[in-house]
Amino acid sequence: MDSHYPCGWQWAYAESPGTFDAFSRAEDPDGLAIDALLSHANFAGKRVLEIGCGTGRWSAQLAAAGGAQEWIATEPSREMLEMAKRRDDAPASLIFHQAKAQAIALPNDSIDAVFAGWVLGYLKPAVFDEALAEAQRLLRPGGSIWAFENGVCKNAPLKQGHVLQAVPQDARNIGKLQSAGFKVVASISTHLQFPNQQAGQETLDTLFSPHPTPAVGHNGQTPHTICVWRL
Repeated sequence: MDSHYPCGWQWAYAESPGTFDAFSRAEDPDGLAIDALLSHANFAGKRVLEIGCGTGRWSAQLAAAGGAQEWIATEPSREMLEMAKRRDDAPASLIFHQAKAQAIALPNDSIDAVFAGWVLGYLKPAVFDEALAEAQRLLRPGGSIWAFENGVCKNAPLKQGHVLQAVPQDARNIGKLQSAGFKVVASISTHLQFPNQQAGQETLDTLFSPHPTPAVGHNGQTPHTICVWRL
């Protein structure tokens, strides 16, 4: 990982979308987080905006399962967006646009709900505030903002020799959401399912660097927690 980046997540987003996508495809294989979100958020027949869709995993699944009339997935990275557009599980209601979270070319009061998966907490403070202001501009009266983010300490076993410690980015992400008024409405205990142990460990070692890395089992699994936040 290039030392220019503070952690492996930022490096992968900027330099290695394939690594980023390997993690996203392993996340929550049983769809428990999607079920939990949809038990609270009603997207059926509505116009939903997704901020920072990455390679499109959540976009395709939520657009299909949620029954949205239109799911508008935005992403500033051209390379990420191209990967998302190549997905073969995208429903007809899913539309991709290149856009930053703080500058989305849609009219005022034109969106029923906003969703962001592992995005808002990673924005710089000023951009975070601008992104929320932009979302509020786009939302129709009564609209809501939903997010997948961390909310509790990770419950995955650590690699041998690693010492458990809080990841500073997690605490910052949670603090931003709480300060903005977001509340946790569900916490889901699920797992990551990689093709095999080696592929999973290499992916996590890269992404979690320089922090302790969760251990991937012989079955390619490691425990994972996803929290649903609402504003």
